Order: sequence, then C-alpha cells, then structure tokens
Amino acid sequence: MRTHPLRRLLLFLTVLLLPTLAIVVQGWMIATRDREIAERRSRERVVDIRQRLAAEVGQDIFALLERIKGQEVANAAGLIIPQPGTYSDPAVVLVGRINGRGIS
Repeated sequence: MRTHPLRRLLLFLTVLLLPTLAIVVQGWMIATRDREIAERRSRERVVDIRQRLAAEVGQDIFALLERIKGQEVANAAGLIIPQPGTYSDPAVVLVGRINGRGIS
C-alpha cells in the first residue's frame, strides 16, 4: 500500500511545524515576561535610589541645622537679645511662612 506523496509531505510538515510553532510561541511569551520583570526591577531600583537619596539629603540638612543651632547657642550664650546681622553660618538667615496677610 502506497501513500500519496502530497499526504506524506503534509504529515512531515505537520510533524515539524507544530512543535516549532509551539517553541516559538513559548519563547515569545518568556521573552515578554522577562522584559516586564526587568522593567519592574528597574522602576523599583529607581524608587529605591530616590528614597535613599532623599534620606541622605534629609540627614545632611538635619546635621547642618544642628551644627548651626549649636553655633548660634554658643555665640548667644551671654546675650539676651540676639544681635541682627551676626550669624555664625549664612546657610539659614530667616525661616518663616507667608500666610494670607503677612509673615508669621
């Protein structure tokens, strides 16, 4: 019994193409998932770096203000009224807030 050559070719291509197509689809899905994971990790790294940088800046500012406070306390130890224009550090001269009608 002989099989038709076209049928043999069709079976051969089916046996080769279906597994190849399955491998290609799985590879595409894995690549897409890996890309999404990499993007998520990248965003998480950026957020982490920003948070650490903000914390470092906050700590540096706090340390600077504590140093200025200590200098001002040491400079004004014997004075009852602070002398205008005599600052130990020019980093902070005036701190206040503006509300509707003026500075408080």
